Amino acid sequence: MSCCQTRADACSDDLVEHCSLDNWQRPLLNLARQDLQPVVALGKFDAMHKGHRALCIQAARMGGQPWMMSFSGMGEVLGWASRLPLVADSDRPHILAGWAQACAGRTPHQRYVPFTALRNLSPEEFVAVLAEDFRVAGVVVGENYRFGYKAAGDAKLLQELAHQHGISVAITELMGAGVPGRVGILIQSQALFGTGENAEGRGPAGPALPPHRFHAL
Repeated sequence: MSCCQTRADACSDDLVEHCSLDNWQRPLLNLARQDLQPVVALGKFDAMHKGHRALCIQAARMGGQPWMMSFSGMGEVLGWASRLPLVADSDRPHILAGWAQACAGRTPHQRYVPFTALRNLSPEEFVAVLAEDFRVAGVVVGENYRFGYKAAGDAKLLQELAHQHGISVAITELMGAGVPGRVGILIQSQALFGTGENAEGRGPAGPALPPHRFHAL
């Protein structure tokens, strides 16, 4: 068992890690491919859609092992109303495995870090965590990404700070923004309520994914 506890319904491959306050700082490692340095996509990832898959594809193009990192417990800390997740934990490993072909055969991994562990960090301190604790070689974010205490940092500042640590940063554009009939896909997940329509039904072979959830198409 890794230092990050993987929920029982995730999968034996430990694709999805749920860390505690005691163990979240371990480097991002794929034990099956230790030759690949981690390249991490940063975001919320409540949904698993094209925009999130595009971040993982970019991470693979940078030559690394794709990782997705997001926060756990954010809603409770910030006082948001309780709601069910857009994508169930039990579905995430299947979706991540389905992205491997598009990611140069590298199945993305995901780590949840307790929001309380990082919420008060300045942008500079946050980037230091990426470099010194997670030991990432690269970072991928959407162009509207914010980070640091009170969202003080933007994607451009992330790029500048990461450069000081020798970390490459790729900034991706919004997918579908400005296109009639589409919604910018790298948006806050709170806006993603409603009934999905006109889906093309694409996705990985294997277990059928339940309806009324958001997945990469």
